[in-house]
Amino acid sequence: MITPPARKVTQPVKLAIFWFTLSLAAAQAGLISNLNHGEEMLVNGNFAEGTNHWVLEESGATGRAEKVKEGPDGQEALRVSVLTVGDHTWRLQMYQTGMHVEKGRAYDLTFWAKSDRAGSITANCMQNHEPWDHHTQAKFTVSAEWQPLHFPFIAAWDDDRVRVSFTDLGTAPGQVWWFANCSLVPSSDAKSAATPGVLATASAAAPGTPFVWKGDCSSEAAFVNSHHQSIPGHYEYLTDPQDAARGIVFAGHLTPDFKTADPEKFHLHPEIYFDHFIPGNITVSFEVKVDDLSPSDLGPYGENPWLNVVTIFDETTVAGGMFFHPSVMVNLVGTPGNYRLRAYSMDAHGAGTFYDKIAAGPVFPTGKWVTVRVEADVKSNQVHVYQDDALASAGPYLGKPGLAGAHMGLYANHKMTRATVFNSNMNIKVGN
Repeated sequence: MITPPARKVTQPVKLAIFWFTLSLAAAQAGLISNLNHGEEMLVNGNFAEGTNHWVLEESGATGRAEKVKEGPDGQEALRVSVLTVGDHTWRLQMYQTGMHVEKGRAYDLTFWAKSDRAGSITANCMQNHEPWDHHTQAKFTVSAEWQPLHFPFIAAWDDDRVRVSFTDLGTAPGQVWWFANCSLVPSSDAKSAATPGVLATASAAAPGTPFVWKGDCSSEAAFVNSHHQSIPGHYEYLTDPQDAARGIVFAGHLTPDFKTADPEKFHLHPEIYFDHFIPGNITVSFEVKVDDLSPSDLGPYGENPWLNVVTIFDETTVAGGMFFHPSVMVNLVGTPGNYRLRAYSMDAHGAGTFYDKIAAGPVFPTGKWVTVRVEADVKSNQVHVYQDDALASAGPYLGKPGLAGAHMGLYANHKMTRATVFNSNMNIKVGN
């Protein structure tokens, strides 16, 4: 693994995309209303005074905020209209500052939100001053119907100058967002101090709600418990020169001059390591582009030159385990013009074997973006790997019934001397 010194964040950056939602049925059952046990920390959270105490930040994007009688049951709400957008969706955001939080104390942010079209927003509690730390954040899907949403978090600092933000609003000109009934209170639940960098957890979701995480791969902050330093020419976030419209993506470059302390493997990959094991069926999907391979003949594993595309873990030390144990690995295998995705699963003792090649399976192209999706059904103990929706590999699932983390990027053995891997738009879902 790359182990750099801790990085200092000097400005607000695009936040990690990590989210969950509470269903309307759960809210109607009293889940949201029962959370507010402590003293209210927001001022004008119901927007009765319009935008008083709220700031609409326009840093490269523009919008208009106004009080309307369009909230749930005709209540007051704040309507935010997107006028222009910038290079990142966080260029337009709304926030309130002036609150004090205590390190290690738990808080509950609840609010209602909707949009004129399907989309997503990010809620966070962050420092309103340098170094702009934003350890606590969550992403929420928003629809054209009002939804009650809940973001529990544990403060990462003792700070008198934090802010609560609703960000990633600068998505498309003409889009409209509504917010109502915003509340921030200390939680009545006893919590231990949070580990810096650990985001909102799946255990806070309503019972039966699938756990979902999304990362656009545009920065180190778009992952979970991943804290690597950029290495120019090797570990970067930049645009694909052949597809600039895609935006910033992760780029791993292996060249003969790259050195690593690991005598066996190259680890040029960010991580998604959750803070606990999440039970349920697993779906991991992402977009990947592979190019510039040397040697160009790739074997499955072992003594052959090999390149891993994605690894799924059912145990990590971050999630409280004794070690890192992969449950499913998907590698690129074959020769130029005839590469295939081949997967295998490992049991608790490390035993496993690569799945048989699917003769009619899709050929994996180099130099082209493709979508890879791994599905592990922990009830039927089956794994299916898809490439652009075509079945590429299949076999038995031997891991524990759930997920502790994953990584993609550039992961290879020392038999490889050159490779380029781009990644974008990673999605993880765990549930029944």
